[in-house]
Amino acid sequence: MDDLNLFRKQDSKTSCIVVNSELSKNMANIVFEKSGVTAPWTGTEESILELGEIHDLDLDYGCRMGNCTACQQPIVSGEVDYPNGHTGEPDEGNALLCCCQPKGDVDVVINA
Repeated sequence: MDDLNLFRKQDSKTSCIVVNSELSKNMANIVFEKSGVTAPWTGTEESILELGEIHDLDLDYGCRMGNCTACQQPIVSGEVDYPNGHTGEPDEGNALLCCCQPKGDVDVVINA
């Protein structure tokens, strides 16, 4: 997280994370196609599912560990990675949103 050059800005009423604008240009966006939501991947989220929930999306899930496959959604474009692994196997062309993250800085479009 140090290489992201993040810092916290606080005053008596607000707390937010400010991302260096040069670095944010190199981060992926996650596009939830059906929902019409595009959200920047900041790297502070554990998974794409968590990012969706931050943006008030009601996405299916079960175990949150990649075991049950209830969270799988079709990937339209882009690639995902599973940094903590998973035991459930998504259908071909799908990803387990509860435990995946974008692979690199390429946008990921999900049919959700």
